[in-house]
Amino acid sequence: MNVIDLESERERIRQILKQADGKNVFYDQGTISGTVPVLWFDYKSFAADERVYNMMFLFVSEGGN
Repeated sequence: MNVIDLESERERIRQILKQADGKNVFYDQGTISGTVPVLWFDYKSFAADERVYNMMFLFVSEGGN
C-alpha cells in the first residue's frame, strides 16, 4: 500500500464515520512525510452527553506471522 492508497483509505474511513453519525464534525487532514508516510485527520464525535476530540493516524506497517 502506498500514499495514494492511504489517501483512499482515509476518505473511506471519513465516509464511514459520517454515515455512522451525522453529528461528527471533521476539522483538518494532512500528511507527514518521512521513511514511513503518515496520513491523519481529526474530528469531533459525541458519546452520551460529552464531546470527544479524535485524531486518526494511518500508516503502512510490515508485519510477520
